[in-house]
Amino acid sequence: MRADPKLFNPRLVLLLTFVVLAPSLRLWSGHHLLPTHSQQPDPDQTLTVWVLPDAIYIEETLVAEADLSRVLGEVRGSYPAAAVIVRGDSADRRLSYGRVRRVLQLVNQAGFLRASLSPGTPPRTAG
Repeated sequence: MRADPKLFNPRLVLLLTFVVLAPSLRLWSGHHLLPTHSQQPDPDQTLTVWVLPDAIYIEETLVAEADLSRVLGEVRGSYPAAAVIVRGDSADRRLSYGRVRRVLQLVNQAGFLRASLSPGTPPRTAG
């Protein structure tokens, strides 16, 4: 014996499923979630590397690209837990992604565990 296709309505099945399960969904409403603590980076432990088309700055100090690896290694020795933010001016079309990527690779090679990219407007000393 086969079921009559007119008796089986997928929308009705979904509606009944929702009606049965809806009351129990209130139990899972976020009140029983474990608390999380968002850790904001400590400003004293955050290092900003500005990548410009013609210069690289660590904070406000101009660093030659040839010396960048060495300087990052020295900074890593002094601040091993520092987070590094590599920033570039997204409005400056002269800045290539390849240059930013090379700097980010040097940051990673220096041993920094937390590095991120962020667009921004360079400070006046860096521009």
